[in-house]
Amino acid sequence: MLDVPAFACALAGGIVSVAAFALLGDRLVAVGVSSLALLPFGIVLWRAGPRERDTKVCPECRCPLPPALENSIEEGEPILHHCRPCGILWFAGSTSS
Repeated sequence: MLDVPAFACALAGGIVSVAAFALLGDRLVAVGVSSLALLPFGIVLWRAGPRERDTKVCPECRCPLPPALENSIEEGEPILHHCRPCGILWFAGSTSS
């Protein structure tokens, strides 16, 4: 899901890109201006990527799930996350050696 800074960067970059192609006569310069305008959007997405991948959310209420509950880490033990607002235990997989 796109957060507010990424959306704002994309919107601003898109507006600048459209304006560059509409107002500038040289297409090569317009491509350069568009690339520079969209660079902050790429940086925001690149920095947000690991955060989005590492954060698990509850499918029911979309709240972030805390780390997995402690278990004995034996082969085949379930990996469970407890969503406090919903009160649901979510199965995230099994341990393996």
